[in-house]
Amino acid sequence: MSVNVGYRYRYAVTALFYLAVTLFIILLIAQTPRIDGWGNWIALLTFTFLTVTARLLRIRLGEQSIHLALGVELPLFLQFGVVVTVTVAIVSWMIVQFAFVRSLRFRRTQFTVGMIILSIIFAAFAYRLAGGGTTSRVWQPALLDVAWPASVFIVVHFSINYLLSRSVSLAKTQPLPTDWAVSSLWDVGALAVDVLAAAAFISFSHNFGLQGIFLGSVSFFILLYMFRLYSNLIVANRQLSTINRLTVDLTAFLEEDKLLRLLVEGVPRLVPCNACGVFAPDLQGELVAVAIHAASPELEQLMIKERFLPGEEGIKEAFERGVTVERHNRRIEKRQEAPTEEMLGSSLSQVSSFIAVPLRYHERTLGVLALVHRDRFAYGRRDVEMMQILSN
Repeated sequence: MSVNVGYRYRYAVTALFYLAVTLFIILLIAQTPRIDGWGNWIALLTFTFLTVTARLLRIRLGEQSIHLALGVELPLFLQFGVVVTVTVAIVSWMIVQFAFVRSLRFRRTQFTVGMIILSIIFAAFAYRLAGGGTTSRVWQPALLDVAWPASVFIVVHFSINYLLSRSVSLAKTQPLPTDWAVSSLWDVGALAVDVLAAAAFISFSHNFGLQGIFLGSVSFFILLYMFRLYSNLIVANRQLSTINRLTVDLTAFLEEDKLLRLLVEGVPRLVPCNACGVFAPDLQGELVAVAIHAASPELEQLMIKERFLPGEEGIKEAFERGVTVERHNRRIEKRQEAPTEEMLGSSLSQVSSFIAVPLRYHERTLGVLALVHRDRFAYGRRDVEMMQILSN
């Protein structure tokens, strides 16, 4: 990413954040929330727990990340209003980042908080324009009474999130993914599940009060489980198809450079990563890059310059011991100054996750296949197993 593009991205995110915070402060002064009664406090804690769960159990499809928090935010808004909904959404995202992801990057925090505030505020405004009444801190209204304004709330909320995400991607000059149509279909599918979850919450709460929220929670977990199960089947089928195509391609070439290039370009279609590379020993015994594929030319050049000395952990460890090495919260480079966030465009500057798998032929280790991701704890057991399959 060029310096001009980096500044443009930074200014866009900063402007988004300050606009959102200003609107929220104005709204907070005009509509100071009040929560009366122990029943409402129990409901609020339940909704907060469900929002955290929805963001924690997000569904990963390549670099796409989907969560079903909107299915909880709509009934939360109907029950407590826009200020409480915004607060719960931000707090739940912060809890997931601190307690589970264990990282909080400045630009990403600005963008996410700004997007949460603007999407909920504009959705609430659209809800009022569509004829929705004010919340009264009582149990949910009848589903048919709010069907139209609630539908408008969901559509506007989804549209604001989608447009802001695309706009920031354009500010970083990141093109649309090649499978953007499939990604959009998954977003719409998640939106349909959100609608079902919200409808269950509203119906049960209207008929059963506080007990209805717990019944709605059961429905929410069932829908979340079914959606995750279906997505896992789709991902497994996609990975199997990609492996078959990659195997055919690899057997069609004999030149080493073409084989390695096909390998590093095919791996990101199976396991999410910001950079993928093959490292092999040079005459001095250091592991150097022989094939690299990265999300940006700057990151690719950074990885090409990497050299791993004997005895170092990570990639060198995988080569010398012939075992798979998985690390989290690690710096990419050992002796170079960390690249700036604007340079990489993906907040890969400080810490990341990586997997290093030895490439073995018979009993001999020829090199190491390595993946790097900008997020901590980005890889799970299935990703490690997939890498081991590819290395063989």
